[in-house]
Amino acid sequence: MLIKREKLTSINNAIEKIKTKTNFTISTKYKILKIQDFLKKEFEIFYTLVQELQKKYNGTFDENGSIKFPEENMKLVNQELFAFNQEEISFPDIYFSLDEFEKEEFSWEEIEAIIMFIK
Repeated sequence: MLIKREKLTSINNAIEKIKTKTNFTISTKYKILKIQDFLKKEFEIFYTLVQELQKKYNGTFDENGSIKFPEENMKLVNQELFAFNQEEISFPDIYFSLDEFEKEEFSWEEIEAIIMFIK
């Protein structure tokens, strides 16, 4: 399935909350972990891009560990980050049935973030 990278953070946040729930079979837990593994690899790609942008656009680290870019480079950095987040990526075909989630309560945000995985 194709999704935009900009959705990865909300999916990851939902997966983290879902992992705190307990009434899942081993099969459902396996699927959740597979999704989380994919997300981890995608976030590593993002961190690599940020490091490249830091070098390319003379970013420096502040006392909190955040990267600061010179004002004249901010527009270019933002354009590259926006383009990156708009890219569609091939997400693994991992699906859940409604029955797998029947025994748990979910927030609207959690459901919205994972609805693409429910068949």
